[in-house]
Amino acid sequence: MAREQVEEHIRSLSDDALTEYIITGTEVYEPDAITFAREEFQRRNLDPTRVRQMEAEANARLDVKAELAAEVAARPLDFDDKLLAFWHGLHGPFALHKLAVQEAAFFRQGEDRKVNEMWRAARYGFATIVLALVVALFITWLNSKPSH
Repeated sequence: MAREQVEEHIRSLSDDALTEYIITGTEVYEPDAITFAREEFQRRNLDPTRVRQMEAEANARLDVKAELAAEVAARPLDFDDKLLAFWHGLHGPFALHKLAVQEAAFFRQGEDRKVNEMWRAARYGFATIVLALVVALFITWLNSKPSH
């Protein structure tokens, strides 16, 4: 967003939304935007009692959002998706693009645990096919040895 758009957006925020914007801070927003938001907050000349109340409410909303994000991040990958990732792992590098697309979808939704479990299942699938190949080669080697 252009600076003018950011400033217009900040001006259009309700007092509660502006408070939450400032409390969220530079973890999410650019430092210049936070500075402008603070200036806008001071310009509104709000009642100090109301400011404390808005801060408490904003902190409570942010806590709920953080709890929800933590819950989403901790959701496990369901069995069907694990099986699908294992199946893709059996196909080795030929199926990596499908897993990468799914990884991006999980990241957009904040589902970090699902990403880890998906790649673990894919590695197990790949390890299975490598092990099967090694066993097949070993059996072939044993059968090709001349008998005495």
